[in-house]
Amino acid sequence: MSVNIKVKFDGNRRIIADRMKFSKCKQKLKSQIIQDTTPYVPYQEGTLYQSAITNQSRYKDKIVWNGPYARFLYNGLVMIGVRSKSAWAKRGEVKQTIQKVLQYGKKHPLAGYKWYERSKAHNKAKWVKLTKEWYKRG
Repeated sequence: MSVNIKVKFDGNRRIIADRMKFSKCKQKLKSQIIQDTTPYVPYQEGTLYQSAITNQSRYKDKIVWNGPYARFLYNGLVMIGVRSKSAWAKRGEVKQTIQKVLQYGKKHPLAGYKWYERSKAHNKAKWVKLTKEWYKRG
């Protein structure tokens, strides 16, 4: 037995087109933010730097730099184990920050803590302008 069902979509095509344009703009903006923020991300072997690119499709509305040490580097303060009082805490040991600032290498002069905020302060106007252009183009 088969049943025929007719579905009539009474939506506005312009709304759908706008949502699609918005979605494309959002993806382009994420890529641009990652590209512009890269010089601010601490770089030793490239793992942290590469993690934002790798996670781009995983997190739809976020940019995530992840790794076992990402939070540590992002906050810019040394973290030590609660019991061991060592930066090399034991497995499963909770860490806490202390008021000692991390030192970042001299190879990458822009690299340091709070990299997204510093990149945003420098590039926000550019990101807004590009997003408006992309949206107009469709």
